[in-house]
Amino acid sequence: MNLRSTRVTIKLMKKIQLDLTVPYPIETVWQAIVKPELMSQWLMETDISPEVGHEFKFKGKPNKGWRGWVDCKVTKVDAPNMIQFTWQNSEKHTPTTITYTLSKNGDNSTHINAVNDGFDSTYGAFDGLLFRSMIKFGMKVEFKKKLPTVLAKM
Repeated sequence: MNLRSTRVTIKLMKKIQLDLTVPYPIETVWQAIVKPELMSQWLMETDISPEVGHEFKFKGKPNKGWRGWVDCKVTKVDAPNMIQFTWQNSEKHTPTTITYTLSKNGDNSTHINAVNDGFDSTYGAFDGLLFRSMIKFGMKVEFKKKLPTVLAKM
């Protein structure tokens, strides 16, 4: 085998995507995503509002690698189907774009597509491969465990 003529293509995804279906109507899920008092229960403390141009923060406990807040700005809203906002967790990182898209299913359940897109070299090697892995783990916990708990109480 001639290794010089062998081509290897590696595609690194520069986004994080999570899909899940929850057994709640789209209107209920929408409220859990855009009402600050509800979103603060499953993600982080926030003052989000589903208004294009609204600037808001997510706040958490600071640690050695994180300042303790994320600066955000709502860029698109199509209630109750989609909200999009920028996400900048550090001055040194390029903002990424978060998009939550909701789809109503025939059985009155809701499909959620959550995407965090736009990672680049400001996030470290391989456009933040390690950073994206940590964020993806957190998203799974938030969307698959914490959000359903909040929805069940609504």
